[in-house]
Amino acid sequence: MAADGEALHDLGPSVWRRWTRALTEKDDPFRTLVLASAGLEGGGYARMVVLRGVEAKERQLEFHTDVRSPKVEQLQADPHATLLVWDPAERLQVRAEGRIVLFAEGTDLARERFEALSESARKTYGTQTAAGLTLDSPDALGASLPEDFARRSFVVAQLTVERIDWLRLTPEGQRRAEIVYRPTGAIQRWIAP
Repeated sequence: MAADGEALHDLGPSVWRRWTRALTEKDDPFRTLVLASAGLEGGGYARMVVLRGVEAKERQLEFHTDVRSPKVEQLQADPHATLLVWDPAERLQVRAEGRIVLFAEGTDLARERFEALSESARKTYGTQTAAGLTLDSPDALGASLPEDFARRSFVVAQLTVERIDWLRLTPEGQRRAEIVYRPTGAIQRWIAP
């Protein structure tokens, strides 16, 4: 057990409980994640995504995006990615590393998730102007297109977690651990901060 009372074997389950809780608690820091991935021209990209699904047994974290978003092409070229969360109240950073699989129109998962969206959320995928394109003004997105266009634009992204890097900052010092998921089970160990 660490000096601050945290047991190594409890860290993984605790992190997955936080992600699960964040699905219903909109102000939970574990709900808004930084997605970091490789860029097409080299370098890396980081952007915020909202956690939309958690499957702890399968080690999957889910977010949604628009097929026209540059991140889709980047993740298709290289599916390795990291989701990062920072909880300032707990002074806790968690990095989840793994591979992302994208589910677009025509897949059961995308169809199911799209049907579960609110009407206003569906409209965000049906704008004329794709993310990252130039606008004349912040309100110049253009008219909403028919729902079938929004359905074709909607993508579910699932990261299967292969490694968790857990770091807590305390007045007594930093505590860091990693959990590496293998077919034979998880390897958990304290590591130097």
